[in-house]
Order: sequence, then C-alpha cells, then structure tokens
Amino acid sequence: MTIIMSGLTLVLMGLAAVGFALAYVEPATFSNTRVPTDDRGMMLGMAVYAAVCAALSLIAIPLGARVLAGSKVARALLSVVAVLAGLASVPAAAGIVGVIPLSLIAGSLTMLHRRNANQWFAGVA
Repeated sequence: MTIIMSGLTLVLMGLAAVGFALAYVEPATFSNTRVPTDDRGMMLGMAVYAAVCAALSLIAIPLGARVLAGSKVARALLSVVAVLAGLASVPAAAGIVGVIPLSLIAGSLTMLHRRNANQWFAGVA
C-alpha cells in the first residue's frame, strides 16, 4: 500500500510541482490567460508544497521496501515520514477526495504498529 500510493503521489506531485513552477516562471506563455502578479506568490507556494509532498513520497518508497524486508529502523523512519506526510496532506483534506490520503496514512501506521507487526519485526512470527 505504501509503495504504490507513494509512487502515484510522487508522479502526480512531481508533475504538479513542475506545472506550478512553470506558471511562476513563465506566466504569459504557460497558458492562454495571463497569471496576475498577485497569483505568482501562490504559484511558487504551490510548487514548493508539491515538491515537498513528492520528496516525502520519494523517501517513503525505499523505506517501504526495507520494511517488507523486516528492518526495524525503516519501520521507525517510515512512521516519521508517514506523520510528516499526514501533516502535509491536511490542507488537501477539505474535500472528500483529500480524506483518502489521510485514511491511507492512518491505515499504514496502524498496520506498522499492530501486535502481529511487532511479532514479525521481532522475528517471532
């Protein structure tokens, strides 16, 4: 779940970051309409936000793979990255579609710290 959703988020947020950065740098040629000067700051902010989300996703993919291999360190680091990603996705949670990432992050954290997971990481299960 973590690897697939992080890959999807990486692609979408990477494209969004590039699009917002282009709208900031070349507002007149990016679209048929001219971006007002007031909106350039918003375009830069959205580009940075999308880049941060893409970076968190890029970090989560190898951590997810290491968690599948049973690494306790990767489990702890993935938990930290998941909390940061959850905080980053709060602004998007205003709509019903924005609740989906928060639900997936909460589900991932729950699965990482269940009793069966504790036994698996300890090498018992």
